[in-house]
Parts: sequence; structure tokens; C-alpha cells
Amino acid sequence: MESQPYHNSIKYLQVILISFAILGFQMVSILPEVVGVESRIVTVPYRAFYLVIVMLVIFLFRWQFKINKYFVPILAFIFFYFIRSVYDSITKYDELKHILVDFWLFAYLIGFFPMIPLLFKVNTNTLNTAKAVLFVMVIIVNILGFKNNYGSFGEENIGARFFGNEILNQITYGQTGVIMVIMCLSYFYSQKLIGKLVLLPFIGLGLMNLAFAGSRGPMIELSLAIICFIVVNFKKIGAINLTIAIIFFISLGIYFRDYLIFFNTILDRLQDTRFNQGNGSEERYFLFKNSWEQFWANPVFGYVGIGEYPHNLILEAFMALGFAGGILMIYIVIIAFRNCIALVKIETTNWIALIFLMHIIAAFISGSIWNSFEFWSLLALSFSLYQHRNLYLT
Repeated sequence: MESQPYHNSIKYLQVILISFAILGFQMVSILPEVVGVESRIVTVPYRAFYLVIVMLVIFLFRWQFKINKYFVPILAFIFFYFIRSVYDSITKYDELKHILVDFWLFAYLIGFFPMIPLLFKVNTNTLNTAKAVLFVMVIIVNILGFKNNYGSFGEENIGARFFGNEILNQITYGQTGVIMVIMCLSYFYSQKLIGKLVLLPFIGLGLMNLAFAGSRGPMIELSLAIICFIVVNFKKIGAINLTIAIIFFISLGIYFRDYLIFFNTILDRLQDTRFNQGNGSEERYFLFKNSWEQFWANPVFGYVGIGEYPHNLILEAFMALGFAGGILMIYIVIIAFRNCIALVKIETTNWIALIFLMHIIAAFISGSIWNSFEFWSLLALSFSLYQHRNLYLT
């Protein structure tokens, strides 16, 4: 069996890197309101701090770096995307100059560059510590998000969608609730009865923030993550334990049925997920349709890579990079699912697999290539964990 790197001692720089790659921005987003300053005064130094951590990990642990052959097509995709970015920046400068600085900073320094240290080998103690740190972070973010919105909820606001704070939009806010539930689920299985009871209020907290956000995307992401966890680990969980859990949560829902009104917004939006004229999905349908038409306008080299995106990474890859880029993105998604399915079977890594699965699903319904920071970071981390998965078997 493969030996643990660094003698299995905790490497705190990697702990910070992993936890901040997943939830750092959401954690920092609470500071402007607490300190009473404009958001950029906090977010800009945070991004600089994050880049320093990235560079320190690269410098200190670079000897553990090894490119897996399955990662080469991903590097090819990033290279093609870089060429497209340069081409668009030159040929469409006047049209794009207002977003070029942000695009290059976010796409490459915050998006692709942190993938390098996240490919490095991580020992079990470091990974478990990162999990504990992330759990504390997500509790803080969820408590403050709940505090911001609970007082605003009333009969007159039923059907409203709430932000996490001045920085977190509804989707990102809802995803903090999803991460809360996922982290509890990861700990839940190994806990004794007292530990399970302690985790239940945190599960409720995550679900309440998911309800306040009122976004169907995070709800779909959570549902599929739970289904994946149950299906993959069905033998470990057992039919009896699963039945008891289902009965318990149904009973809990019946007992607290008066509070299910909080989920009306999500249910209404799920019912509107169709492409009929006048509903909330119509605009998304036309984004999909237009991006596909733009791909066929230039299927070899693509149409445009900066400034337009259809909220679907595969469609965007076809649109921006042509046929080759689209095929590479399909490969990326397939290999990402492979990593998730393998890692969700392992208790030490299942939390990362489920959070990554959340972002894979989100890649089909929101965001773009250049600002899907967590997707690219978790893609790299999942490769490292998958390649060295024997380290985490217990």
C-alpha cells in the first residue's frame, strides 16, 4: 500500500488551501457587514492572500507534483481556452476592455492557477483537518446567513428569494446550505447516537438557508448528492438503517409541517422548470439555443470566449472553442463523475466528492468557464485524491 506523504503530519498550508478553495470567498463575504466597510476592501486582500497560499504550497510541496495521464486533456483544454482568450482580447479589445482585467485575473489567477497545488499529494491527517476546518467555516457562514434573513421573513415575503449578504447571491447562498448538509451527512454515518442528534440541528440550519435562497439549482444539487451517496454506499448503510432514516425524516417533516412554507419558493420554481413562454426558464432556453447556433457559425475554431456564456459549461466550450473544445469539456465532465463516484465510497474523501458533485451539476445550469472557481479547484483535488485513493482507505 502507498505510504502516507510527509509522515502523515498535518500540513496547515494545505489545510488552508483546501478549505479556502471550497468556501473561502463565502467565509470572507461576511466581513464587510460585520466590519462596516465596502466589499472590495475585504475581497481584494482576500484574493491576494489566497494567491500567496497557493504560491507557498507550490514552493514548499512541489516535489510531490506528478501529472496523471488522464489530466493531460484538461491541460489541453486550458491551453486552447488561453489561446481563445488572447485572440478575443486582441481582436475585440474595444468591445471587451471593460471586463478584460477581471476576466484575466479571475479566469487564470483565481480559476486555473490554484489547480497546480491542489494536484499535490495530501496525507490523511491533513485531509481530515481540512474537513474539520471547513465544517467550522460552513457553520459560521450558515449561522450568519440565517441571522441576516430570518427576521425579514414574514407573510408578506412568502415567495421572496433572499441573498446571503451583500456579496453572496441566491445561488451561492443556497449552496452554502447544501455544503452544510453534505458535511453533516459525511460525519453522520460514523457518529454514535449522541453525535447524530447533535448534527440534526445543523442539517436543519442548512435546509433553512437553502429555503431562504429560493433557488432551484442548489435544491437539485443537494437531492442528487444525497441520492449518489445512498446509492454508492447502499451496502454500507444497509436497507434497515436507510428505512429508519427515511421514516425519521418523514416524521420530522410532518411534525414541523408548518415550517414547510419556507420551501414554497423552491417548489414553485421547480414547477416552472419548462421552456414555455413567460416562465423563468425561457431566458435560459434562449441562451442555450443561441450558444449552439454560435457554435455552428464556426464549429472548428469557435465563436467567442469572453463576455458571453450560456450558463452551461459544455455548451460554452463548444461555443468558445469549437468541436475540439466541446469534446474536451465532455471528457472533463465524464472524468469528474468518475472521480466523484470512486471518492464518495471512501469515508475520508466522501465530503469532497459530494461537494464536487454539487459543482458539476451546477456547471450545467449556472456560471461560466472563467468564473467556476470551485469547479476547477475541486477537479484538480479530485484527481490527486483519486490517484492516491489507497491512502485514505480505512
